[in-house]
Amino acid sequence: LRRLFFLSFGVFLLVLLAVGSTRRPMPKRKANSASSASYESLWLDEAKSETSLKDLFQKHGSDRKLKTGERLISAGKKVESIYYVLEGALAIERENGERLATIAEGTLAGELSFLTGSMPMVTVKADSGLVKVAELKITALQKLLQDSPSRAGLMYACLARELAHKVGA
Repeated sequence: LRRLFFLSFGVFLLVLLAVGSTRRPMPKRKANSASSASYESLWLDEAKSETSLKDLFQKHGSDRKLKTGERLISAGKKVESIYYVLEGALAIERENGERLATIAEGTLAGELSFLTGSMPMVTVKADSGLVKVAELKITALQKLLQDSPSRAGLMYACLARELAHKVGA
C-alpha cells in the first residue's frame, strides 16, 4: 500500500511538472489565503504541539534572516533544506538574472528539489527588505517523516498542494 501511494504520488508530480513546463507566471497568493489555510488545517490532528505546517518548520527547524539579494538556493547547487517563508518574499531567478516568480509569505521554497532529489535550475534569493524563513534540514525532515507515517502523508499532501498552486493547477 505504501509503494502504491508513493508511485501514485510520483505520477502526480510528473503530471504537475509537465503542466508546469509551459512557464506560466506563478499566481499570486496572500499569506492568509484559503489555500494557505488548508495547509494549516491538515496538521490539526497530528500533534498538539504542531498545529500547522509553519509550526512544524519552526519546532524542528531554525529561523533564518536574509537581507535583500541574499541567496537562499543557488542554481546547480545541492539543496540541503526546505524553507517556509515567515515574513517578506523571495525572488526566483534564472542564472542570467531573469525574474521568473515571487515566493510569498506562507509558502515553501526548495520542496521540488526535496521531492525529486535534483539540483535546482533557478536561484532563490531575498526579494526586498528583511526576509525571515524557517529552515528545516532535509535530513531532519526525512527522519520526522520516517518516524510518523501520518505526518508523512500530511506533508506530502501539503507539498502536492504547494506544487499544484505553483503551476496554476
